[in-house]
Amino acid sequence: MKFKLESLSYLPFILFGLWWIMTPTSVANFYNWLHKGKVELPSSQGIRGMGILIIVVVVILALLR
Repeated sequence: MKFKLESLSYLPFILFGLWWIMTPTSVANFYNWLHKGKVELPSSQGIRGMGILIIVVVVILALLR
């Protein structure tokens, strides 16, 4: 069985990446809450870089479908 995503199925992943790019402090706060403050927080630039990476991967996957 082959599963194919529709065009709108990529939207949540793009929005997730945009959240990382636009509000890295919010992502860091969520990360801190998730780990109960026991780990070192990543930098804002690192969070933004990961957001860009998420979007790039989603776009590549969308183009390959």
